[in-house]
Amino acid sequence: MAALRMAGSWLQGSRWAETLVQADIASPGTANSFIKAAHVTRTRRGHQITAATLNILQHKAYGKCTEDAQSDGHEPLEFGVWCQQRAEC
Repeated sequence: MAALRMAGSWLQGSRWAETLVQADIASPGTANSFIKAAHVTRTRRGHQITAATLNILQHKAYGKCTEDAQSDGHEPLEFGVWCQQRAEC
């Protein structure tokens, strides 16, 4: 519960709750309750959906980078190396 509340405080003002509403994942009241971690199971689900979505987007970006490298005649980076480079940027 404390970890979810801490994550909620980090996300305060980030428009994360509004994004969940816009994506039709949660109603406005439920999404705002995720920030306060009012209901552990629902809040955990909201964070799991967010993490899964970010993972999918990360892999799509890597796939695009790999395609671009191959079309330019370069050897694509391994996923871990690519992630490290992106983190450093």
